[in-house]
Amino acid sequence: MLDRQMRYLAVSKRWLADYRIENEPVIGRCHYDVFPDLDGHWRDIHQRVLQGEPFSSDEKAVQLPNGKVEWLRWELTPWYEASGEIGGIIIFTERVTRQVEADQTVASLQTEIDTRQHFLSKAIESLTDGFAIVNLKGELVQCNSAYTKLHRFDSKQDFVEAARKGYEIFEVTLLDNTHVPRIFWPLSRGLRGESAVGAEYYIRRKDTGERWIGRFNFTPIEDKDGRIHGAVLTGRDITMEKAIQAELSLNAEHAANVAEELNLLVDGVREYAIYMLDSGGRVSMWNDGAARLTGWAHHEVLGADRSNFHIRPSQDGAAPDDKGQEDDLARARAQGGLSHDTLHRRKDGTDFIAHESITPLFWADGSLRGYSIVVHDVSEQREVERKLRAGSALLESILATVPDAIVVIDGTGQILSFSSAAQRLFGYTEEEALGRNVSFLMPSPDRELHDDYLTRLHGNGARHIIGVGRTMRGRKRDGQVFPIELYIGEADGEGQPIYTGFIRDLTEHQRDTARMEELRAELIHVARVSAMGTMASTLAHELNQPITAVKNYVEGLKNLIVDPNEDIADALEHAAAEAMRAGKIVRHLRDFVSHGTLEKTLEDPRSIIREALEFGAIGTRELGVEITLNLDPQAKLVLVDRVQIQQVLINMMRNATEALANTATKRITISTRPDGDQFIRFSVMDTGNGIPDAIGARLFRAFTSSKSEGMGLGLSICRTIVEAHGGRIWYEPDQDGGSIFHFTLQRGELGETDGE
Repeated sequence: MLDRQMRYLAVSKRWLADYRIENEPVIGRCHYDVFPDLDGHWRDIHQRVLQGEPFSSDEKAVQLPNGKVEWLRWELTPWYEASGEIGGIIIFTERVTRQVEADQTVASLQTEIDTRQHFLSKAIESLTDGFAIVNLKGELVQCNSAYTKLHRFDSKQDFVEAARKGYEIFEVTLLDNTHVPRIFWPLSRGLRGESAVGAEYYIRRKDTGERWIGRFNFTPIEDKDGRIHGAVLTGRDITMEKAIQAELSLNAEHAANVAEELNLLVDGVREYAIYMLDSGGRVSMWNDGAARLTGWAHHEVLGADRSNFHIRPSQDGAAPDDKGQEDDLARARAQGGLSHDTLHRRKDGTDFIAHESITPLFWADGSLRGYSIVVHDVSEQREVERKLRAGSALLESILATVPDAIVVIDGTGQILSFSSAAQRLFGYTEEEALGRNVSFLMPSPDRELHDDYLTRLHGNGARHIIGVGRTMRGRKRDGQVFPIELYIGEADGEGQPIYTGFIRDLTEHQRDTARMEELRAELIHVARVSAMGTMASTLAHELNQPITAVKNYVEGLKNLIVDPNEDIADALEHAAAEAMRAGKIVRHLRDFVSHGTLEKTLEDPRSIIREALEFGAIGTRELGVEITLNLDPQAKLVLVDRVQIQQVLINMMRNATEALANTATKRITISTRPDGDQFIRFSVMDTGNGIPDAIGARLFRAFTSSKSEGMGLGLSICRTIVEAHGGRIWYEPDQDGGSIFHFTLQRGELGETDGE
């Protein structure tokens, strides 16, 4: 009895003894201090009882502090103070170990009885004579096929129906043709308490007219008080024996043979040995099966200790352990029975693995009478099991290492096996997959159609797919649908089809195929770029002479004009300079395209940018474009081909100017700054409308343009020039709108030259 704080108010001596706390003061102590290992489950139950909810539990195995396991039953109930409030709880425990052990013993005995009943039924059915058991009402309780055939019935059910109707279809007479009333039939005589052996009658079926002679043995079934509960009848057809008097002697011999066959039948069960021990462990009964199984005859083992033929290896396996044999009997006596594998020794010294069942037998007063032991040689069975386990382990090892997923299903689609690769591929564990319909691994509509597909496959309507690879779709645990290649194999599983699916993930394969298509397209693209390079080289060669002619004409024009004014002279000077510049650009382009060579020199980025502005800024003033320079003084000296880098800047400035045509804010910002230790970054930013994402991803590829009339070659050439200088070029959208183009060039130091 405990208060609301779970402190002991009262406790019984039985409680203290059961929980081995007799020497501990518990009154006033908290229950959780006395039992500190009590789990949260019981603490929760205590709180529920303190709220007024009674609790009881079925028996449960509990390990006591001394290590012994006891079966206990609990009951918890709140107790109330005079005010009606709950004052605490009262805990009752009941030890039910003996009851549980008794139930287990009864179950074991029932199993043994069922086994013996099974063996008895088999033995009765195997008898060549008819055998039947009837109750006090004359109703058949059990009969064998021979008894059914004796009465000229092919079906046991038909005979039972006839017997239930009272045998009216039979007529019984003695061998002298004297009519026998039913009250004197063997069945009626046995139920009256009579016993007889060899009673002979003529029997006739009234419905068919068939007549034969039957010899019957009958005896009542009595309990120890002499009360009759039924009768046992055996019978055989002796028509032919009586038909020929000369065969009477043969009948006796035949009867002896039948008896011998019955004995051989009982003793011929070589797989089982049955013997009994007295209370001291000495053999008191030894059947023929035991003699055949061990080689020890009856007279050699009767009265001997069973250690002569029963052995139990010691812990090191060196010698038999007699104490272990005594322990087996003690365990069987304590537990009400013991069934285990052990070793038996034959007379010739060989050993075999025996499955041994030991049942203790007791007198009415409860004293030990002895032991009944049934032994079965399981050496071959255990070896087969060992090989099966080894084969299963090997198969599991193989399946665990096969890269393809393997799924085995039956004819209804239920999963029988789910390999490790399948678990990794689909994301389900083997426990989650086994027993489920395989359609859950498929997306719709395949999932809904799979059962119909299996039906057609089983009906030979889709046999062409067996062993042939097919591309399908699978569905992973997370819902992802992915492509698979499926091969189906078929086997026969005890009359039912079994299908094995070998599954390969095609995701990577299809990705590789798509990449190959991209590379093929890229190759075609490169061929076009190469053709453009050839065309550029040709144009550079062809334009060189016209540009030279323009320069010469301008120079000649200057010489022809006498005293030109300052503006005309300045214009002619600029025209000649531009013609020379155009020729230089064309020459550089031809050399670069033809030989891939660059004439690198150390240049100041500010000088390159200002000179490029003279040409790149043409037309910007008329459009109202504001050009801002943000040049970092630390970004100085790059090793470049001046003309080509100017062309890159001019191309970017012209692109930026065109992007500002329809915008309210028209501003271009050109900036430089160091990019790491080895590079200078050039940036051209505009306030235009930006570039669509679809074009931005492939902006530097040839023939890609955001302008309706552009050829898409400018930025591609820019990339080629920048990368030939050892730098890189890229685009990024401005966060305020517009575009930013960046490219990097290698830093130069005084003293460097091209090729150093």
